[in-house]
Amino acid sequence: CALPISLVVAVRMGLGHLRAAAPLADALGVPISRADLPPLAGPLEARAWAALTDGYEGLSRRAAEGGPARMALDAITRIPEGGEGAADVASILHDLAVRAGLGSKLAEAGQTIVSTFYTPALAAEHAGVPAVCVVTDTDCARAWVAPRPRGLRYAAPVDEVVTRLRSYGVAAENIERTGFPLPRTLVAGAE
Repeated sequence: CALPISLVVAVRMGLGHLRAAAPLADALGVPISRADLPPLAGPLEARAWAALTDGYEGLSRRAAEGGPARMALDAITRIPEGGEGAADVASILHDLAVRAGLGSKLAEAGQTIVSTFYTPALAAEHAGVPAVCVVTDTDCARAWVAPRPRGLRYAAPVDEVVTRLRSYGVAAENIERTGFPLPRTLVAGAE
């Protein structure tokens, strides 16, 4: 699964995605590139990311109290039961956003990337740019995979994520079970 990575990409969506990107960027001797800030995000896209992040973080805080906020967060982050892999509303809407230009500046960079959030990785995949998407949790929602998976490679921290990605239609050869932290052998030039 070793690809010559030239760009480590993350977004601020909580701290988990930035934390996962830090050791990768350190190993490669590059800074973390933020897909939610210029220059990878244009002014309109940066505002959209900020609104999305603020909305998600606010909803997460209110969800702790239960009620409608909890139900809304559960619907957004729903992970299908029993290996159900068909594209859901979140993955279809996300795919439409990528096709409409979300992440296009990242794709224009034309560099092989490793991303700790699915949006930049899916944007790269859509543009034909080689990418590795690092799943940063012990499971992943359907939104992490395009409705019709193509060549995007995934770094899965645990066997359950490998199984989940396969249920979403990701080819076995595009999934590497890496654990956390990622082994140095995964990324060419990391040693």
